[in-house]
Amino acid sequence: MSFSAQDFRKAMSHFTTGVAILTRCDTEGHPHGMTINSLTSASLEPPLLLFCLNKYSKTAHHFTEAPSFAVNILSGDQEPLARSFAARDLKDWNEVEWVASSFLGNPILKGIVAALECKPKAIHTAGDHHILIAEVQHLDIFSTENPLIFYKSHFHSF
Repeated sequence: MSFSAQDFRKAMSHFTTGVAILTRCDTEGHPHGMTINSLTSASLEPPLLLFCLNKYSKTAHHFTEAPSFAVNILSGDQEPLARSFAARDLKDWNEVEWVASSFLGNPILKGIVAALECKPKAIHTAGDHHILIAEVQHLDIFSTENPLIFYKSHFHSF
């Protein structure tokens, strides 16, 4: 290769993405979450999502081993929430406003644009990431507010 991993990262930073937080409760009822921005729709019939998780992440196993989880699409004013979930799995969810969904019981964050509850369909390993494909079981659209986006390694809203 004639370029470094840093060069690749810089080139890809020019591709604007949305920002979401994956959430789920473990078997003991403790919530877990992590920020993602590699989310894309993979199919309409059936409704499938595709996203990638760093396989060395301390929180990825909560989602690669989950029977279900929620994808919370963030609104433009939720940058602090995105940053906190990107830094680590929150040990103290007391500062986070959420409710358990009535469908699959996953944490749904307050103030988001939309929530999609999913069940995993396939997990593939590619390089240093897991590629997860999940089938959407239920969705709610809460707002038409501007979403949070990620561009050139910074959060934005339009």
